[in-house]
Amino acid sequence: MTRELLSAWAGIRDLRGPLITWAVREAGMTRTDVHDITSVARGTINRLLRKRSVQDA
Repeated sequence: MTRELLSAWAGIRDLRGPLITWAVREAGMTRTDVHDITSVARGTINRLLRKRSVQDA
């Protein structure tokens, strides 16, 4: 069971970039909203948004 829980967590964690990017750019949430809800550091949120901008270019 432990392996399954860790695998599920890793899968969800790996999807945070696209989800955070969508929440800020498409759903109109602020970076502060995302931080307050997820506890993801604001620096990480900024990095994820910059990373997506570079990939989109």
